[in-house]
Amino acid sequence: MRKREKILIICGLGGSYLLFEYLVHKLRTIQIKKQKRVVSKSPSLGSLEALKNDIRRAEGVEKQDMLVTLKECFNIDDDSLETLIKVVHNNHPYKTEQNINDYLHFPLPFSFQVMMSLTNWLTFKVLTHICDIEYYEGKCIIYKLVPKETNNNSKVIVCFPGLSGSIVQLLNGINVMFKKGYTVILPLYGPGDVSLNHTLCHNQYDYCYEIIEYLKKRELFEIHIFAWSLGGIKYLCFEDLILNKSNKEINIKAVYLFEPLLTSRSVIDMHFTTKRSIFRTINVVNSRTIHLSYKYRLLNCIMGYFIHTIIGLGCANSTDYLFYTEHKKKIAKYPYKRYLFVSHSDFLMNDTADKEVIENNFDPKCVFYREGYHGGWLKSSKLEPIFGNILNQY
Repeated sequence: MRKREKILIICGLGGSYLLFEYLVHKLRTIQIKKQKRVVSKSPSLGSLEALKNDIRRAEGVEKQDMLVTLKECFNIDDDSLETLIKVVHNNHPYKTEQNINDYLHFPLPFSFQVMMSLTNWLTFKVLTHICDIEYYEGKCIIYKLVPKETNNNSKVIVCFPGLSGSIVQLLNGINVMFKKGYTVILPLYGPGDVSLNHTLCHNQYDYCYEIIEYLKKRELFEIHIFAWSLGGIKYLCFEDLILNKSNKEINIKAVYLFEPLLTSRSVIDMHFTTKRSIFRTINVVNSRTIHLSYKYRLLNCIMGYFIHTIIGLGCANSTDYLFYTEHKKKIAKYPYKRYLFVSHSDFLMNDTADKEVIENNFDPKCVFYREGYHGGWLKSSKLEPIFGNILNQY
């Protein structure tokens, strides 16, 4: 075959692939505009007063973070938190619907989704050597992972993954749970799943109710909760439905929160993702990253990109960000311990900007810190000795 013919074939294949990706992206743009939106069923019944009080009490780094969100999302350069409160009020989810402009939606390559699906498939293949896997598919996909080397399967952890739904990211934590004899319930959130299992057909409440029904049908009434990153906001919704919505059969024994999306400054920022460009999102994340380095800047760019693909925008449409928040003024008294794992340079939650929330809502003996960026706890050498020791207590 002549060199010219090879070049033409390669160009033809490359052009066909790019056309395919373009058509997939345009289809997703249509889908996201027709997505099933979240309808608030929060205990606040549509009130944002607790959130507004959090904004008023913001000081120092937290205040600066909120003002950066105001500037980057609404192009308002103001040093008054009352302006942000007014903006939040005027953009109440009951008053306005999220509108996504096409230029905000970045393509998520179909080939990348295939790669992530293969990675998850291989991960489950590896896990079959140490656990039995039960697959369930309803409104969302739920995996039940039962370790083989245990005679007691009564200890159960419901695991809420972060944005992407990658199993690999959770593998170290799952291994610690297995070593301590815990069965893992792993529900995947469709709008935030980067694999081929991605779907926009359910929202936050569909997801949480599906998990509750799954647990009831299998008579798994005594549970622990593990949540990482985006899983933090899912945990708050799930917990509320159990404690306040007549699901008293299910008893929570303990909660483990790793670098969670919980606080007012972070949920406001995530809710208004559709109000800014990817470059402004990167500016926001950079401004919130303590000890910002070139490595962290690169990671922030990657994070900003995913926030503006269908998985980030899909979560913005389907998640009740403004209503499920860990407020500064402690409202609930929990009949179980909640353990918090914080990274100092985490843009979502850190002990500088979120100091008041941590001090008011968590027992100091149940809060653990490490140096580094978001996601580092699940790779840390501290994970097994600290998390494993806590699991041994139950």
